[in-house]
Amino acid sequence: MARVMLISILVVPGCSRSGHKTYPKDIIMKLKSTSLAIMAFSAIAAVSSQGAVIYSQDFGTVADTTTLVATFGGRIGTGTGTNILEAQNPSAFGTGASALMAAATTSGTMFKQGSFTSFDVGTLSFSLRTNNNTGVFLAMMGNGTSLTDNSGFTGNQLTGAWRISAGQLQARTGTSSSQAWTNVGSALTADTNYIFSIAFNGSASALTDYFGTNDIAAGRADIYLNGSLFGDDIDMPDAQSITALKFYTESNGGSAFELDNVLLQDVATMVPEPSSALLGGLGLLALLRRRRR
Repeated sequence: MARVMLISILVVPGCSRSGHKTYPKDIIMKLKSTSLAIMAFSAIAAVSSQGAVIYSQDFGTVADTTTLVATFGGRIGTGTGTNILEAQNPSAFGTGASALMAAATTSGTMFKQGSFTSFDVGTLSFSLRTNNNTGVFLAMMGNGTSLTDNSGFTGNQLTGAWRISAGQLQARTGTSSSQAWTNVGSALTADTNYIFSIAFNGSASALTDYFGTNDIAAGRADIYLNGSLFGDDIDMPDAQSITALKFYTESNGGSAFELDNVLLQDVATMVPEPSSALLGGLGLLALLRRRRR
């Protein structure tokens, strides 16, 4: 996504030594005020320039134990044993609800969304509370019918897939004809809240990642865990454009994962933190107002 940067340049020709016209003080003050105004509104505008939100879900204030199926694109496994896709309220991540997901040993439960306008560079973020390190939790993106079916997916329709298996974060790597799950970082701690941010690049050239500190090569992804880089330039199986997103859990034996704060954006470059940008912009406006008194 293209960005527009406003650059404010204040030029005051003014010194009688060089023979230039000396501008009255009130004209200079107006020029300075205009400069401050441009910088202030540029800072505030930066907050809303983080790219389009393709999909977001925080499960609102859904009542505790409400089944999350039709409204939230869910599907509950049918295998023998405990299969869960329901709201937990309050969420482990604060006020409001989250989604509890669990599946029996021979079954799978999923939460899916699709029919997005196709894009290939972006960031997927979500909050996840791990269970007692049993079973598998997957997050996957791609296109075609494979991501709207049950657990299966066709390799060449998959942009990226990441999973937690027995407490270990793994990424689906390799080409469509020879894919494998590869460990990423160290094992995760059981019964712990995590915030995942996966900045992915399905384009043909490298770009600066979501947190603005590393580059992401073409067909790769950077994985952040609680704000720290956890996996750098992780291979993606096929850099396909994205039209669908799916979270899936299987073989949990009734031990649920808790999912919340899902956010999918079509940009992988971080602008200034919303709070700092707003404070900076508001501070400049306050200074401007004080100058005008």
